Parts: sequence; C-alpha cells; structure tokens
Amino acid sequence: MIGCACQLTNRQKTHVRILLIKLKHIGDALIMTPTIAAIRTAHPGARVSVLVRAGTEGILAGCPFIGKIHLTEAPEKKKRGKNTFRRTLALWRDLRRENFDHVFELGGSHRGLFLALISGANRVWFNNHRNTAPAWWRLAGGRQANVDTAGRHAVESDWLAVSRVLSLPPPGQLVYRDDTAASFEVPRRFIVLHPGTRWRRKQWSEDNWRRLLDSLATEDVDVLVSVGPDPEEIALGDRLCEHCPERVRSTRGTWNFGRLASALHRAEFYLGVDTAAMHLAAACGRPVITLFGESDPAIWAPWRTPFVLFRAPLLVPAPPPPAPKRRLDDIPVEAVAAACRRFLRETPCSQEVIDV
Repeated sequence: MIGCACQLTNRQKTHVRILLIKLKHIGDALIMTPTIAAIRTAHPGARVSVLVRAGTEGILAGCPFIGKIHLTEAPEKKKRGKNTFRRTLALWRDLRRENFDHVFELGGSHRGLFLALISGANRVWFNNHRNTAPAWWRLAGGRQANVDTAGRHAVESDWLAVSRVLSLPPPGQLVYRDDTAASFEVPRRFIVLHPGTRWRRKQWSEDNWRRLLDSLATEDVDVLVSVGPDPEEIALGDRLCEHCPERVRSTRGTWNFGRLASALHRAEFYLGVDTAAMHLAAACGRPVITLFGESDPAIWAPWRTPFVLFRAPLLVPAPPPPAPKRRLDDIPVEAVAAACRRFLRETPCSQEVIDV
C-alpha cells in the first residue's frame, strides 16, 4: 500500500521504463492513451510499453507515445493458434529483457497480474481498492495502489492508478493521431453510422436503424455505415445500403482503424452503439450520438467530446440473469432522429445523458 507518488530522480525520469498491462477489449486499449500521454508529458524520456491481448493492438496504432506493443493471445481457446505455449514463453522472455522499472496492471485480471510479476520489474502495481487481488499477489512482492475509482470514468481509473505512483498531469483526450485524414475524399456531408456489435445486449434492432434512415431521408446528408469483419455485421451493413442505396454505403468490414479515423475526422458526427468505434470517434474529436443499455455512462461515456447518450429504461419487473435489465429497442427512434437533426443544424458543445 502506498500513500503518495514516488519521487523520481532526474536520471530515473530520463531512463524510466514503464509497462501498462490491460488484457481486455479494443475500446479498453484506447482508453489507456490519455494516461500514456500524461506519462510522456511528465517524464519526456520515459519508454512506455503496453501489453494487450492480440486483436486489440490496431486501435493503438495512432498513439505516438508508445514505445513497444507486446501481445498475448486471447483467453478464448477458439481464438488461439498453434504453438501457444512457445509464444507464451517468448513473451515472457521479451518482457524480462525490457528491464522495466514499473509495471501497472490496469485490467484487473489474474492473468495480467501473473504477467506483471514474471516481467521481473523493480516495482509491479495493481489497484486493489475492490480487494480483487489474489493472496499470492502480495506474497510474490506485488504492490498495491489503493485508489477508490467507484463511479469514475474508465480513463480516470487508469490515470489514478498510475498517477498515485508517478506524479502525472491530468488526463487529456483519447489519442489517435491520423496522418492520412487529408487523403479521405468526401463528396458531400456525411455521418458515420456504426450499427453493429458482437454483444447482443448492446444491439438496436435492424428495423430501428431502417426507420431512423427513413426519418433522416429529408436531410442533406449521406451515411457511411461502419461495420467490423464479422459476417453478420457485414450483412447488416449491406442490407442498410440496399434500404437506402442513394445515400448509404458500407465499409464492408475492410477498413482498419486508421481509415475509419480518416472518415471520422471529416464526418458531421458519429451515430451508433456503445463500442470501440464510439471511443475512436471521441479520440478524433467528433460529436457522438450513442445508445447505451447495461453500460454505466459515468464509466463508459464518450470522453472529452460533445455527445448525446440515450440510455434504455430498466425493465420492470427485472428479468432473471443472465437476461439484460435494459433493452436497447426501448430507445425510441424518434428521439434519436431528433438528436441527429439537431446535430446537423447546430454545432454540439454539451454532454447529455438521456434516460428514456
């Protein structure tokens, strides 16, 4: 347990090697970037590396403050390739060769804690304010940064866990610097619509998206449908294009985050569900209209950008687990369409959570 930030010598500030571990999803990786930027601001000569699960590294390509990205395989067996054990050993060797001064486990996973310890760093840290650290953590020499992050945004939680150890300036915007934005040709006004997600509980029905497109038919704006590589998402995007072929086109799952960022930089705003693309829109400084169900807006709302967030009402009586307690289809199409028309007519500048 610690009581204040560590005081680093000038030499340590110049040569300190730091590793941030977060073995979670794509959006969670992007959420680390304000903390990474704050570290480099406070310690310009520091080398900041990250360890994330394979498949999430693409969202970090636009953060110039990262020295190296280490990858570990996804925990799901179906996502692992051959020679998993050999690649794991190679990762362990790579981590130990880095000679880290500080390692921060930010994802709260036991796997991440184990990798933090085997890195051989001088100091390994975990925020244990919820008492989730296993007994072996302290026995093996792990340190605790007990900072209460209840009700705080995920960006602030990451930042607090690190700033309690290394004095840091306040976190800024999510970081995704896109050098190819000027090369994206835009024939007219458009919005980026991201309707798909692999999480069923975060989905709005296809019929609602169709009705929303119909409601916006009188507006002088095109729609770029952003979808991931999942076949179901691609098919959804294709059907929305067929519904409004004159105004709607799809990325068809072929765009990487860099190209999507190029589009977001020029779009009027982002419209869609609570997913990594929403956080990327915030990183690009674009206004956001988004739909939330179970996710807590206090923790996962778009960071440092104007937004209107519609939160589905609680189901009464609440269904038994694992059924979701909020159903996105209870968010009315008319309310979302009205927010879109407002964003098209005036520059949004506020952050608004609407419980419908």
